[in-house]
Amino acid sequence: DPVEVPPLRPAMGGRVNLMVNLANDAIGYIIPKSEWDNKAPWIYGSEEETYGEVVSVGPDGASAVHGALLPLLQADGPVP
Repeated sequence: DPVEVPPLRPAMGGRVNLMVNLANDAIGYIIPKSEWDNKAPWIYGSEEETYGEVVSVGPDGASAVHGALLPLLQADGPVP
Protein backbone atom coordinates (compact mmCIF):
# COMPACT_ATOMS: atom_id res chain seq x y z
CA ASP A 1 0.00 0.00 0.00
CA PRO A 2 1.20 3.53 -0.72
CA VAL A 3 2.82 5.39 2.16
CA GLU A 4 2.71 8.81 0.50
CA VAL A 5 -1.00 9.60 0.83
CA PRO A 6 -3.07 11.59 0.05
CA PRO A 7 -1.89 12.25 -3.52
CA LEU A 8 -0.38 15.71 -4.08
CA ARG A 9 -2.24 16.64 -7.28
CA PRO A 10 -5.69 17.09 -5.63
CA ALA A 11 -4.07 19.34 -3.00
CA MET A 12 -3.02 21.78 -5.73
CA GLY A 13 -5.86 24.26 -5.63
CA GLY A 14 -4.68 26.60 -8.35
CA ARG A 15 -5.95 26.91 -11.87
CA VAL A 16 -2.60 25.84 -13.33
CA ASN A 17 -0.88 22.94 -11.59
CA LEU A 18 2.56 21.65 -12.42
CA MET A 19 5.44 19.82 -10.84
CA VAL A 20 9.06 20.40 -11.77
CA ASN A 21 11.30 17.36 -11.73
CA LEU A 22 15.07 17.07 -12.04
CA ALA A 23 15.69 20.80 -11.86
CA ASN A 24 18.69 22.45 -10.18
CA ASP A 25 19.85 20.54 -7.11
CA ALA A 26 18.09 17.38 -8.33
CA ILE A 27 18.07 14.57 -5.79
CA GLY A 28 17.63 11.76 -8.30
CA TYR A 29 14.64 9.50 -8.70
CA ILE A 30 11.95 9.79 -6.05
CA ILE A 31 10.61 6.26 -5.70
CA PRO A 32 7.56 5.61 -3.51
CA LYS A 33 8.41 3.27 -0.64
CA SER A 34 5.77 0.79 -1.86
CA GLU A 35 7.73 0.51 -5.15
CA TRP A 36 11.22 0.29 -3.61
CA ASP A 37 12.92 -3.01 -4.47
CA ASN A 38 16.12 -4.30 -2.87
CA LYS A 39 15.68 -7.77 -4.33
CA ALA A 40 13.47 -9.70 -6.74
CA PRO A 41 10.65 -9.72 -7.59
CA TRP A 42 11.30 -6.42 -9.35
CA ILE A 43 8.60 -3.85 -9.97
CA TYR A 44 6.36 -4.24 -13.01
CA GLY A 45 7.41 -7.89 -13.35
CA SER A 46 10.82 -6.97 -14.76
CA GLU A 47 13.23 -9.87 -15.20
CA GLU A 48 16.21 -7.70 -14.28
CA GLU A 49 16.95 -5.31 -11.45
CA THR A 50 15.87 -1.76 -12.22
CA TYR A 51 18.40 1.05 -11.77
CA GLY A 52 16.11 3.60 -10.12
CA GLU A 53 17.13 2.66 -6.60
CA VAL A 54 20.79 3.24 -7.46
CA VAL A 55 20.19 6.85 -8.50
CA SER A 56 17.56 7.63 -5.88
CA VAL A 57 17.80 9.54 -2.64
CA GLY A 58 16.72 6.38 -0.78
CA PRO A 59 13.67 4.40 0.30
CA ASP A 60 12.42 7.18 2.59
CA GLY A 61 12.97 10.05 0.14
CA ALA A 62 9.45 10.07 -1.31
CA SER A 63 7.93 10.16 2.18
CA ALA A 64 10.17 13.08 3.14
CA VAL A 65 9.33 15.06 -0.01
CA HIS A 66 5.61 14.28 0.33
CA GLY A 67 5.64 15.26 4.02
CA ALA A 68 7.25 18.60 3.20
CA LEU A 69 5.11 19.45 0.16
CA LEU A 70 1.63 18.54 1.40
CA PRO A 71 1.46 21.21 4.17
CA LEU A 72 2.72 23.83 1.71
CA LEU A 73 0.04 22.90 -0.81
CA GLN A 74 -2.66 22.91 1.86
CA ALA A 75 -1.57 26.24 3.38
CA ASP A 76 -4.07 29.06 3.18
CA GLY A 77 -2.31 31.90 1.39
CA PRO A 78 1.31 32.54 0.43
CA VAL A 79 3.99 30.62 2.26
CA PRO A 80 7.25 32.48 2.95
